[in-house]
Amino acid sequence: MLASIAAPCPAAYLHPKALQLTPTGDGTQQHLDAEVAIPGAIKLQEGLFELGRAPPADILIEIPTVSTRHATLRVGEASVIVTDLGSTNGTTIDGEELEATQAAELKPGSEIVFGDKYIAKFRLDVVEDAPPPAEAPAAKEAVPAAAEEKAE
Repeated sequence: MLASIAAPCPAAYLHPKALQLTPTGDGTQQHLDAEVAIPGAIKLQEGLFELGRAPPADILIEIPTVSTRHATLRVGEASVIVTDLGSTNGTTIDGEELEATQAAELKPGSEIVFGDKYIAKFRLDVVEDAPPPAEAPAAKEAVPAAAEEKAE
């Protein structure tokens, strides 16, 4: 008799992780001409993305101190490579300003500022990825009464 052996699911599959930019600025807006919406958390997926104030940026932070084309983010499994695109107000990682076109690694726990330490300051966090939505139970196919009668 053969025994079936079920392989255990890897922990990463049960609790997948994702990278997220979590806002850490204090929200002060006195330095701006008008009040703006405070950016929320930004969930990142693997790939290359442009961050900026307006389209065609993939990741929008719609505040005037963020340049239209501010930086690129190359998101990997465990870190992000950030390149400033010559932004007006600069990009800093853990207090170190990036030179234009300079790439630097952003690791979990590190802080990044996109031009404004009050409202565009974020920490890179590793968070639980949302589980896939549960599939609804398959609906039973309705069998017309006439078909049931013919089957008998």
